[in-house]
Amino acid sequence: VHLMQEKTDEALADLDKAVDLDPSETQCLLMRAEVHMDSEAFDKARMDVERALIVRPGLIRGILLRSLISAGERKFGAAATDLELLVQNDPENIPWKLQLAMMYYADERPSKALGLFEEELAKNSANYFALRGKADVHLITGDHAGAVAGYSKCLETNAEDDHVLNNLAWGLATSPKDEARDGKRSV
Repeated sequence: VHLMQEKTDEALADLDKAVDLDPSETQCLLMRAEVHMDSEAFDKARMDVERALIVRPGLIRGILLRSLISAGERKFGAAATDLELLVQNDPENIPWKLQLAMMYYADERPSKALGLFEEELAKNSANYFALRGKADVHLITGDHAGAVAGYSKCLETNAEDDHVLNNLAWGLATSPKDEARDGKRSV
């Protein structure tokens, strides 16, 4: 209730009491970790998640939360490692696979990200998140024509996506490749 009322300090006090009463209660530990993560107290959040994972090794919610904490700390390789565990456990979980692709992207492993985006697009060519991610990978790897094509396809679905509009305009305006550069369209 305190969390719904945005009373973080009161919620933490309640969770602290609950953990004091039963230090092995994984739900309380993970809830408190989420509160700490939301307030960017990543060390405290990680400590609670690690305690929960000692009690229940392999706890999916704990592993996922640990990956989010790592991402918040900009430790994208560690986040990817946790997401790899989850995807190995459930290879058909598309949100986890796409999150993993984004962690690869953020960890400067674009070929791994591209592979996952393409794998999803082979199954579902309309997956907007995968389309956008693939276009982002093309842009950072210098495939400006691929980026322009990908962002253009994204705009067919969502013409108001600021990220897509910005990156498309940038690619069109600055590409060193004549076939991809179009200043007029960029404007």
